[in-house]
Amino acid sequence: MKRLKLAFAFMMLLILALMGYMMQKNADLVTKKDHSPPEAMPEADISLKEPRFIEMKGARVVLEVNAGEANYFREGDAAELSKPRMVFRGEKGRRSVVEGDKGIINTVSNDMTMDGHVRGTTWDGYYFESSSVNYVHSENTVTSRGRIKITGRGMMLKGIGMKADMDRGRYYIYREVEAFLDPSFRNVSSAPVD
Repeated sequence: MKRLKLAFAFMMLLILALMGYMMQKNADLVTKKDHSPPEAMPEADISLKEPRFIEMKGARVVLEVNAGEANYFREGDAAELSKPRMVFRGEKGRRSVVEGDKGIINTVSNDMTMDGHVRGTTWDGYYFESSSVNYVHSENTVTSRGRIKITGRGMMLKGIGMKADMDRGRYYIYREVEAFLDPSFRNVSSAPVD
């Protein structure tokens, strides 16, 4: 039984190493879009306390963005957010949440950048942390160019650069991938809650 567990762990590490290599070769897919409000504009055109933005498909909410405060800038089509929180609502009740200390959302494309202590939970039981992420609305993906840590389902992955497909539940870590297997990594209790 011990040999079987050891063989399984070795096989998982080989698979993760191969995935890391393949992702590193495709690292140029991770891009950071700058949605900063114009620096020449000192004051916001509109300021809102505790705003809630919702995107609907038919009668179903598919994306919800909440914040402590939002400052909208007409020029640049951007809003600065404090304590942003994005909730992705997928098919079959699949729900993922991403939170950060501050963010900027492009009010035309709905693309968003979050900075600070960024953390999230995914519909399939994973918890992740990074210092900055970008959400690309047209692809429904979350990317990061910095350090990332993903825990859940008996493993922890660390590395640099990430792409998460929010629809399919696929996660790619691009460089310096480290994998740790431990049954205690199944708990996501430190994840954001409603």
